[in-house]
Amino acid sequence: MKKILISLLVVLYTSSAFAQGIEFEHITFDEALAKAKTENKLVFLDCYTAWCGPCKWLAKTIFPIKEVGDYFNKNFVNIKMDMEKGEGPRVQKMYSQINSYPTLLFINSNGAVVHAIKAASDASSLIEEAKKALDPSKRIDVMEAKYESGERASGFMLNYLVAIANQGNKEKFERLGNEYLSNLSNEDLIDKTNFEILRMLDFEYEGSRCLFVKNHKEEFVKVSSIKEVDQYLFYAHTTYVGKLMSKREVTFEALDEALKNYLSEFSSRGEGIARMGYKEYYLRHKMFDAYFNLTNKYIANDFAISNEEGVYCIISSVYGIALDSESKDIEGADEWVISNCERAIKLSPDTAEPYLFLASVYKRQNKKELAVEKVNIYLDKMKVLGMELKHDKLEIVEAIKAM
Repeated sequence: MKKILISLLVVLYTSSAFAQGIEFEHITFDEALAKAKTENKLVFLDCYTAWCGPCKWLAKTIFPIKEVGDYFNKNFVNIKMDMEKGEGPRVQKMYSQINSYPTLLFINSNGAVVHAIKAASDASSLIEEAKKALDPSKRIDVMEAKYESGERASGFMLNYLVAIANQGNKEKFERLGNEYLSNLSNEDLIDKTNFEILRMLDFEYEGSRCLFVKNHKEEFVKVSSIKEVDQYLFYAHTTYVGKLMSKREVTFEALDEALKNYLSEFSSRGEGIARMGYKEYYLRHKMFDAYFNLTNKYIANDFAISNEEGVYCIISSVYGIALDSESKDIEGADEWVISNCERAIKLSPDTAEPYLFLASVYKRQNKKELAVEKVNIYLDKMKVLGMELKHDKLEIVEAIKAM
């Protein structure tokens, strides 16, 4: 009898522990809408996929928390759906908001989305977002009606634009946001809320608004903070440099001048982007001797700082050569990749990427046994690290396995 009682207590304890979080109901989407109508609630829909890492993290870490479960179980009809299986594809086509994963939707009984979020960093932020879904003043349908009636107060516009962004409607977000900004003078931007809106929308480094912020930095710091203003200018300048780097017709002289100006403004903070700019230019124009000389210099400089920095530099430098099938014709490329990868493995044996780079080189050398050996080590390392293969890496692995 005592054993039976203990067993019952264990079962009850275990059941209550697992019931603390969000209780997702095993019903269809239409059944969830019907239940929401009967109970006068919203539907909370967790849109996920089997391969989505952040989705798994939410399911394992956030959804089981008692406080989250208490709030969601009381206020919503909770369902979750794999967007690639069952009725998931049908539901995905119904809502433009489902364009990345995870996507968390709050839907009324008529099937209209009233609030949407893309993720939650912790339990409190998820609950705060859920509260917005229940607050008429924060719901997208209510805000749309206010906007159509002529509401343009800065605080309202900030909340409305954030809600539109969470809906995943990039075109509408940019169109309405830029319309709002176009009706402001530059002086109007020296306002905490208007500056927040500017930071979401306008990153034209050579544009009038960004130049105005740069020339009136102290005034913007007073209404915001030095961190936010510096971050805005850094992102705007980085975006400008990035666009220049992507232009195939850009001359080395123009790129070099832009990168030097960028480094003079942001020094070590922008060094990674500047390095990428030079390396991509040399690779694009097949200036391989220049690429090897430059990356060897970067690698030496970073090893002078620490082995960790040096290994990271090797990985970022070798990547473009090791995984590019055309680089097999570059004199000395394979030897350069192999020597650097072996050095990285010796100094950081738990790092996975060098094994994939080696496997790729051995594949193009038709050294099947070595290629398969290295790719298997790579897969083992990734498993230990708990990391999933991205699509491009998976294709490389499959090609090596098929040798």
